[in-house]
Amino acid sequence: MTASWHEQIFFNQAVKRLESLVAHPPMFVATTIPDDEQSQADEQYHDGEADRYDSYSQTPRIAVAERWILSWISRTIPNGVIVDLGCGTGRIARQLADTNRRVIAIDRSQQMLAQAGAALPADTTALLRCDARMVPVADGSVDAVVCSGVLHHIPDWPAAIQEMSRILRPGGTMIVREPNAEYPEALFAPVERAIATMARIASRHQRPAQVGELDQFQPSPVEQPIVLAEVSKQATQYGLRPTWEGSAKFFASLGIPDAVPLQRLYFEVANLVDRAIMNSIGLRRGSLAIGVYTKSI
Repeated sequence: MTASWHEQIFFNQAVKRLESLVAHPPMFVATTIPDDEQSQADEQYHDGEADRYDSYSQTPRIAVAERWILSWISRTIPNGVIVDLGCGTGRIARQLADTNRRVIAIDRSQQMLAQAGAALPADTTALLRCDARMVPVADGSVDAVVCSGVLHHIPDWPAAIQEMSRILRPGGTMIVREPNAEYPEALFAPVERAIATMARIASRHQRPAQVGELDQFQPSPVEQPIVLAEVSKQATQYGLRPTWEGSAKFFASLGIPDAVPLQRLYFEVANLVDRAIMNSIGLRRGSLAIGVYTKSI
């Protein structure tokens, strides 16, 4: 690929390049971005969270799981040009960008893209600010799309599935990872309350211990956990064939306060168990729904 590999697959009339004196990946912005009220509110929310967003992924509850899940995603997708749709601060894009891949990191939030650009290689990545429902990338021009934690922020998320299918080449891969609406969250609630109470007593706190990483963030304006069967239905409608569907993080989703001894050890063991179940008999009710789809030829 040439130095301007990213420009070869953009709709030239639909993007403009932002000039920068910093040696980070080139950044482009779509000339048309939907401005409905919910999308703007969600964008403002993520702009406000950008500076501290990575602190969430550094907590044991998230970090241990992400280590193997991101590796699994990287092994599952092909080489070539990859779109990270809704890249956030670029955690997945950093995992994917190597000598055999070129990554277009897409997000609607300019502040999230700024965080991503600071850590992404300038020669194998490009940044693009646009909406997931209107991506200025040519039909059939990319080899894979990863969409992680994005659809549940979009009221009309099937439109994003349609866009991902459109930009994928025949035989290309789409991976979707979302909060799972079928995760039995209520099942763990009494256990989490009991653990929090025991932690409070053990540490002699005057108030109930909290699950640290969950308390750092307020819900975004648009939050709707995804039913994987609905993703599969929409994917099939737009010419994408399901090749693997399941979930990750069942036992590893248990909320444990930071004050509990051996917290990280629990998550290490729980993720080993969840990973073994996922790879053998399958895991359908974990907190993260994951689907892998192939574009029909």
